[in-house]
Amino acid sequence: MHSLFAQERPINNSSQQNEENIEERLRNVDDKLGKLLKRIDLKQKDQNDSMSTPAKIENSNGTTTFPKKISGSTESVPGSDLSSQDSNQTLMKEGWNLFVLRELALKHSPDILLKKTELRISKKGIPIIKFGRMPTLKAKVSFDDYRKVSQFETYSEPKPYNTFSYGLESRWVLYDGHKNRKEVDVVKNEVNQAEWTLYVEEQKVLKNLTNIFFSAVSTQTQMQFLPKIEEISKEKLAIFEKKLKTGIVDRILFSDSLRDMESIRAQILNSAHSLEVAKAEIGFLLNADPSFWNKNRDFVVPDDFEFKNDFNPENSSSANLGQAGIDIAQSKYEEIKTGFSPVLELIGSAGHRSKNKVSFEKHGQELTLGLSLTVPITDRYLTRRKLEQAREEIRKSELEKVRLVTRQTNSFSSEKLRLSQAARSLDFQYEMLELQKKRLADIRAAWPLGIYDKSDVLMEEEKLLKREMYVELTRLNLVKQKYQLDLIE
Repeated sequence: MHSLFAQERPINNSSQQNEENIEERLRNVDDKLGKLLKRIDLKQKDQNDSMSTPAKIENSNGTTTFPKKISGSTESVPGSDLSSQDSNQTLMKEGWNLFVLRELALKHSPDILLKKTELRISKKGIPIIKFGRMPTLKAKVSFDDYRKVSQFETYSEPKPYNTFSYGLESRWVLYDGHKNRKEVDVVKNEVNQAEWTLYVEEQKVLKNLTNIFFSAVSTQTQMQFLPKIEEISKEKLAIFEKKLKTGIVDRILFSDSLRDMESIRAQILNSAHSLEVAKAEIGFLLNADPSFWNKNRDFVVPDDFEFKNDFNPENSSSANLGQAGIDIAQSKYEEIKTGFSPVLELIGSAGHRSKNKVSFEKHGQELTLGLSLTVPITDRYLTRRKLEQAREEIRKSELEKVRLVTRQTNSFSSEKLRLSQAARSLDFQYEMLELQKKRLADIRAAWPLGIYDKSDVLMEEEKLLKREMYVELTRLNLVKQKYQLDLIE
């Protein structure tokens, strides 16, 4: 229809000027694309082996530093696992492997390192609480002046005097309702919660890494197909340009082809930019500097696998994390109940006491030893109010567990639906690919008969390449959903 319409139209006198403008636009796009790709290549080939200087953290000893970033240098790090480094470098010879990056993320991710530090802090609290079971020993020195107090008539000694004393005091709690033991239970439950928090954070980091990695692989796939599509589009545009000069086609069809050409080049530019953004995001997760990417240039497409549905909400990470919160609230409740218990202490002291002089003589030495029993009276009311608050904390923890389990179950269901949708989309793309192959074969068979020309063949070849790209992108999306589901435990 376009060719018939073009034959009836007269040739415009300003066609030569328009053709020069089109050629100038093409040259500008080519120059911009070439400069960007050249800049990206220079950035990737730049060998920056210098290690980043770790930032200092000011504290009491002045020795703490931020963890060093992962560098592109192949030098071994003191204290590192050499066998794991050798295996990682073997796996990365062909490109960036997802499993190697996951292992690096678990070791170097700032978020995971923060959770590991919180876990170590929680573990160090156990011996601190247990030390409370031991008797306490304190040294005491005091000087008291009773000049002002002696002016009162009610004082037994009206003459001014002062006292000087020194010695040792000791206390040992024999019974307090097993409060210390229950405090240890609270800290142990907090350690358990910190461990599950670390596990959930690891899942979160790996899920984010997997999502970015497959985004980079998809972008890399587009950059493999788009230059081939661009070459066909160039050839097709050259044919349309010749037809335009002879008046076989109109300028509308030529302009549409030109816009398609510019759209493909814009996609190449966006893909190159998206790949750099993905590397920057992965570099943040790995705590890596830019030289880390100098080792390899391509991302390795992960292998497909058969996904098995073994997710159990009752034994999931969210359920265990929520149960840890419930255990903490219940253990705190038991600790508060010890406020009703009397406290029995063994008290002892030894020292010297003198009057109106500072003396270290043998005379005046004192030694005391006794028992102290403290029974709460008004504190029982306060303890009951604390128990009411603790019961609300238990209810809150139970609701939090339900929320966590429900959220993870919904996340698993959503990812599973996306997996089913990706599988159906892949089947549809395969059907469309087969139809496009048949159409291309029919057009090629009819081309020698004069029914179609070279531009029609090129147009169908371009569509075939796009269909192959869509099939590969859909397949990568299917594999990504399997890896995402496999992380939900």
